[in-house]
Amino acid sequence: MLLLPCCESGAESSSDLEATRTSDDTSQGRRESLRPTITRQRKFRLQKERERVLSLALEESHNVSNEFWSSVREHPPAHWPKVVAVVTYYALGCAFFCLHERFSVLETCYWLTVTVTTVGYGDVAPTSDAGRVVGIIFIFVGLVVIFPIMCATGIQLIESFFPKHRVVDSVGLLLLPLAVVFLFFWVQEVRYGQWSHVDAVWWSVSTVTTVGFGDLEFSNAVRCQIFLTAFIPASVVAVSAAITNLASARETLRARKKEAALLKRFDSGLLNALDDNQDGNVDKTEYALGMLRAMALVDPKRLERYYDNFAELQQKQQRQKPLIVADDDDDDDVP
Repeated sequence: MLLLPCCESGAESSSDLEATRTSDDTSQGRRESLRPTITRQRKFRLQKERERVLSLALEESHNVSNEFWSSVREHPPAHWPKVVAVVTYYALGCAFFCLHERFSVLETCYWLTVTVTTVGYGDVAPTSDAGRVVGIIFIFVGLVVIFPIMCATGIQLIESFFPKHRVVDSVGLLLLPLAVVFLFFWVQEVRYGQWSHVDAVWWSVSTVTTVGFGDLEFSNAVRCQIFLTAFIPASVVAVSAAITNLASARETLRARKKEAALLKRFDSGLLNALDDNQDGNVDKTEYALGMLRAMALVDPKRLERYYDNFAELQQKQQRQKPLIVADDDDDDDVP
């Protein structure tokens, strides 16, 4: 009699276990069936996220390009004369040096480029007296007119892509032209045993820094001249902008340290130096102007000139006031 409940309890336990196993198998099967769906959804979300990031990057690049070209279209008087000047410079150079020096068009453009950028390798140069006289004229015109145009255009492009002028961007601008020139001459000269790796680095640095020793020879002059004619202006402008930005960052850091030291300093000597009218009090204007002078942000001579100009305007106004009052009184006396 006592075994029946135990058997019934065991049967019930077995049925519960079977039900649990069946439920677990069903849940596992459901999870297995849902796993491909979840994986597809996850891949779909990742794909959408990649497409969104790529779309934002392309949109940002497109906006930067549109800003530059819209500025070119909106200000044609400021841009097109510069373009005409550069094209005319190269066209006149080709017309003269191709006839009198027997240069090819490529050699002329190459010589004009290394001339205006002050690289000047010396591998191509005029040899006749007339060619050298005209070359002197082209040198001065290139340095005074053409190269500033190239620099202004290049800096405008750089500022459109790197508006914050961070140190990281400046270092990138400095290293990128070096890397491009090195890679070109590594492919062109080092691989064929003409130059060593040190020669390629030497030529790259002397090119982008406009030193241009010209102590090495090209194995394929035409190909190298094409590359250098197109790349030297961009590399020189980029490196110049990078060096300028790095120098500016250094000066900014130095100015901030000086400003922090001045702001912490508060003694009688500083207050006496800031008291312009020597009345024993320093107001807000005197303090601000004194700090600007101490930071070398204001030219004291120019400030004195403005003070004198203001005093003259004050005197003129005081001389004109009685006349205005007299005129008003006369008008009032008129019946």
